Amino acid sequence: MGVCLIPVPIIDTMALTRVQVNLLRNLSEAYGIKFSRYKVKNLIATLVGRSLILSLSVPVASFMKIIPVVGQTVGSFGMSVSAGATTYALGKVFANHFASGGTLQDFNSDEKKEDYENLVKKGKEVVFELNKKKKTEPL
Repeated sequence: MGVCLIPVPIIDTMALTRVQVNLLRNLSEAYGIKFSRYKVKNLIATLVGRSLILSLSVPVASFMKIIPVVGQTVGSFGMSVSAGATTYALGKVFANHFASGGTLQDFNSDEKKEDYENLVKKGKEVVFELNKKKKTEPL
């Protein structure tokens, strides 16, 4: 979620993609799955792109940062929630797929779309819960 604080549109989205690719690299290594950066980028784009609203939330929030002060604040917050939720969902979907014996080569985005969308909703709850804990914990 921290990459969302990058004030430059597109650069923040590129950084988020890098974080997500690294997440899937780490999961692949943990499950002994052969990793392919190219394959993972395509799978992320395909899975996220299956849901139009979800696929637009990060870029729209990113471009809001063009608007001084208000746009930067709203864009950063909106993008951090979307980024946290989508990263959470991607991690869970791929971890479940790998745990059931799947690989990157047999991953089917169509079959995982509903799981992904449900996990994004759960991811938003997780993000809000983390934010609440951060606000209430003493320094």
